[in-house]
Amino acid sequence: MKIKETNKTRFILLLTSMFCVFHSFHLTGQPKENLFINSSTPLPSGETVRLLITDDYITNKVVTLCETTISDKHTFQLATTINQIHLAQLAIRTSRAEFFIVPDWRYPLEIEMDSVLFEFFDPGMLGGFLQIKNLDFDTNDLNLKINYFLAFYESLLQEYDINILYFKEKNAYDSVINELAKRFPLEYEPDNFYKSYIYYTVAQLDKVIYAKSPDLLYKKYFDNEYILYNNPAYMQFFRDFYSNYLYSSFHISKSMLNEYINNAPNYPALFNEVGKDRYLVNERLRELVLILNLWQYFNHEEFSQRNIVKLIEYIAVNTHFPEHKKIVDNILEIIENNQYGKTLPKFVFKNEKDKNVKINQFKGKWIYLHFYSNYCEECIREMLIIKELQEKFKDDITFVSISLDLDYNQFKLFKEEFKMFDWEFVHFNDQYEWLIAMDVYTLPENILLNPNGEIALRNAPDPNRELSLFLERLLYKEKDQRINPMFYRPNE
Repeated sequence: MKIKETNKTRFILLLTSMFCVFHSFHLTGQPKENLFINSSTPLPSGETVRLLITDDYITNKVVTLCETTISDKHTFQLATTINQIHLAQLAIRTSRAEFFIVPDWRYPLEIEMDSVLFEFFDPGMLGGFLQIKNLDFDTNDLNLKINYFLAFYESLLQEYDINILYFKEKNAYDSVINELAKRFPLEYEPDNFYKSYIYYTVAQLDKVIYAKSPDLLYKKYFDNEYILYNNPAYMQFFRDFYSNYLYSSFHISKSMLNEYINNAPNYPALFNEVGKDRYLVNERLRELVLILNLWQYFNHEEFSQRNIVKLIEYIAVNTHFPEHKKIVDNILEIIENNQYGKTLPKFVFKNEKDKNVKINQFKGKWIYLHFYSNYCEECIREMLIIKELQEKFKDDITFVSISLDLDYNQFKLFKEEFKMFDWEFVHFNDQYEWLIAMDVYTLPENILLNPNGEIALRNAPDPNRELSLFLERLLYKEKDQRINPMFYRPNE
């Protein structure tokens, strides 16, 4: 289900999107401290509870910090060691909630969830989240402080957003800043997580008002010796400012990028050339921008994927910055896991007869995995197209619709009701870790596997006219050319 956004909605999301992602703040050199979470919940016993964080803010790779299960008394405990502040996500099934976890802090929580929405694969799309209540009120709690700031800030945005977005009114901007300054610190203090969070959150307002003054934005927010890798507000603003920067900068030539990326990949030469840009003088910042942009250009039609990988591998071996090493290692891991011919993580589905189904049962043909749920109307509309495609390409490709209904009985009822859909249907069999590994969070979602059951295309085309043309090209032209047309690039 896809939601269309108005310009006003996009503006609100732009200014507040950094509040809706995982994030952490690194405390260099600090010893690991204990973290304890104790909770009561009416949710079913036996459910797995996971504490998730993001490993870095370039790839947004999600990792599980720790996990446990809900006891028969509807309680659970999570204990781990950390040396940094995280805005982690507590996940039960696919329902989630965010809250800050701080080293050497205890969190007695009470967790609730709408019982109906709890049965949906993506309850967040319907406004359903885990509701967390901290039973220990403490004015020093980072959650309390930042939530207060966010609530006040968002109320100001609702009042002034039209004036700022459409009319770029400096008076409206000044009113917001003045009101914020009465209650919150707005000064630059990079070693203070709370103040930095506020400072770079408010930077989004500056980005709107001073969009035609990049010098002002750069000098105020990036012309310093600090890069706050684990501060979500900083990294959000960094991505906004430097996204696609190499390709859009007037100070960096396309011919130079083509020479040192496509023709003869040369990271030292590329690094030195882009350093002539006045916003990339800082070498640490410059390399982070290169990493961000190379990762963005991996699927860009004008750049060689093979050479992009070579450049990223060079950074992994030669970088002087540990933070960059972690990011590029994550990039290379993601590329490796999603490359053509990569074996899927092990999983076992279940059909409507409660029998286990493995993907190797379908080997021998191309395999199109179509993820759906019974309440996803767009997914069901796509099935009408799949029915036509299945009849047209049945000798060459197997379609497999994978139900992400959390209630297995809902899957069985759907299969019984829609007997007209006569291809393979399976249930995901409550394999949440597999969904995380495959980065499946929204619907509809599609993956194409080759006849060996390996990944051919991680984000396959949606079932529509484009998919029909795609399959014709794949199944017929490939036979003549003896190449995979999806991955053939003349410059490689």
